[in-house]
Amino acid sequence: MTASSSDPLAVLLDLRAQDRDDAARALTVSLEVVASAEGALERAVSAHARAAQALADYRTADGAHGAAELQTRVAFREQLRARRDERQRAVGAATEAVAAARIATEQARAALAAARAALRAVELHADAHRASERARATARDEDALDDMAQAQHHRARRG
Repeated sequence: MTASSSDPLAVLLDLRAQDRDDAARALTVSLEVVASAEGALERAVSAHARAAQALADYRTADGAHGAAELQTRVAFREQLRARRDERQRAVGAATEAVAAARIATEQARAALAAARAALRAVELHADAHRASERARATARDEDALDDMAQAQHHRARRG
């Protein structure tokens, strides 16, 4: 609907419809963010699991043939541990991102519901206004018909 600037009710209807459409787009974007965050979380969990498994599988003493080699193996184990810990932090951050995205999605859903309700309220008001206008027009028509009938009746009595 395109509102003319002379009809405030039509302008308000257009604004509320635009608010609803904007809220629907925001919800769509929010749902995409949730899906992306969930994908990132899955990847972070998988990377952490691989890092934890690599650490669990690595043996420092197996096959070590001297102090230098043992020291190298211990250093590598520490690197594996650091990588696992880094992946664990990434899982935590991804979990927080998913939670934040879900909260934003719920807020977007609430905003869409509010926009739909506001639009519906204006639509109902517009319907009531149109019905009132029709009732007034009908009453004016009936009054005009009554006036015409009375005038004809008076003319008939005089004539």
